[in-house]
Amino acid sequence: MEDNTRYCEEMVRNRRALHKRPEEGWTEFESTWFICSRVKELGCEVITGAALIEPSAVMGRDASKVAEAQRRALAAGVPQDFLVSLDGWTGACTTIDTERPGPLTVFRFEIDCVCVSESLEPGRLPVDLGFSSERPGLMHSCGHDMHTATGLTLARWVMANRESLCGRVRIVFQPAEEGVRGARAMVAKGLADGADYLWTQHITTSIRENEVFASAGGFLATEKIDVTFRGTSEFGTAVTAASHAALAMQAIPRHPAGASRICVGTLDARPDLARMAVEVRGATQEVADFMSAGVGKAVEAAALLAGVKAEIDVAGRAEALLPNPKAVEMIEACAKRIPGVHLTEDCTRGSDDSTLWMNAVTKRGGVAGCFHYGSKGRAGLHTSMFDPEGEFTAIPALRLSVELLLSTNGRK
Repeated sequence: MEDNTRYCEEMVRNRRALHKRPEEGWTEFESTWFICSRVKELGCEVITGAALIEPSAVMGRDASKVAEAQRRALAAGVPQDFLVSLDGWTGACTTIDTERPGPLTVFRFEIDCVCVSESLEPGRLPVDLGFSSERPGLMHSCGHDMHTATGLTLARWVMANRESLCGRVRIVFQPAEEGVRGARAMVAKGLADGADYLWTQHITTSIRENEVFASAGGFLATEKIDVTFRGTSEFGTAVTAASHAALAMQAIPRHPAGASRICVGTLDARPDLARMAVEVRGATQEVADFMSAGVGKAVEAAALLAGVKAEIDVAGRAEALLPNPKAVEMIEACAKRIPGVHLTEDCTRGSDDSTLWMNAVTKRGGVAGCFHYGSKGRAGLHTSMFDPEGEFTAIPALRLSVELLLSTNGRK
């Protein structure tokens, strides 16, 4: 990649704008308009709305929040005809065709935020430089603002260097990664079909700035489960059922095939109605399914004991990562070619619906992988204090993306 300083200011400017206006999953209408506007300025075609999303595969979408977000976007200056064209869906995708034979390489970036109120403590860059979240209760505390800014700048680089490339480059801006809700609907729509290579990336505070690692595994299969108990107000039966279920879930035996986790994230109850948000994770799909079945048994038993009705809704789901040694090899080889970027040991943990993208390509014999890049920040992801503490933290991610693209789509 040529001197990257020409791209730094754009990345910083876009990241700051996105950080100020965070939007949770399936409500990213302002972000979608921002992305589409920037991509169209480059002369690229953009697809949005129903062309991106398979409705039957959508998970965890709250229609009332979507409607509220549309009204908010309109008030913020997003054109009404654009909102109508989206048909209620968020996200965007551009495919840049060099009109020369070559592979299809896909890059996927997330655009949604986390439901966390940003700290306004002085000393944090967003506070000191005036771009902290303008929306209480919502914050880009998982770095998706930086991911989106990287994707936009990558699109600019591709357009500026089309003559040096062959094949096609697809850049996807995915909604609703939080809660692992968005990828399934895009993959089901076919956006990963035909991909020879597919790359995802994520910022982390587990390693230092200018360090990267390739994920060979470590992603846990997960399921997000919404539970509702409906009882009567006379005896507080819904509260009783939810309490019993929450305790019983902690007693689910662990599967011998690998690590597992269970978390009751929220429990909101009154005598006649109780709602719980539950998350299970497993080292393999078998383990995750075992834990999920345990949740179902706990809910059923608690409802029977308290004499209430129970409803279970799966609000999100992601898979464990299938091995793709070639992807790890390519990421590491490309990283070694970048001055100032250092490889470190794989410390992937947690869950991410990027696995649905990668596994779809791997199953068809393609190459698909994920890399993580470090930051100066030490406050963890999904916390109110999260801050990369560096305006150019994502530059190594951009440079590595370019190197990966040149290794597959560069004209020989």
